[in-house]
Amino acid sequence: MLARGLARAVVVTHPTFNGRLQEWRVEIDAIERRRTTDLATGGVIEVVSFKGPAATGDGWAGRKTFFAPQCRRLVDLATGDTVEDGVAAWLTRLAAGGGEPG
Repeated sequence: MLARGLARAVVVTHPTFNGRLQEWRVEIDAIERRRTTDLATGGVIEVVSFKGPAATGDGWAGRKTFFAPQCRRLVDLATGDTVEDGVAAWLTRLAAGGGEPG
């Protein structure tokens, strides 16, 4: 666990379970580093993920986990900053400082 108890609102473009890109409004409450299997190689890799209450424009709402390598775009609603490359680094800085990533 990198951080818990956050309340950072973002809009993220991330695929659905069926692979369709979707915009999600998320209130990040936890950031983690987790181990998973790389589907391309079968090897074990570490990825940064975040989770929290999420909603889509088409009415879905619930709690969801998002994986940084799959994020195409993240907009920090507190600052207006847009991150398209380096989402994992942005999340790691947020977790470390709990404040404004640089």
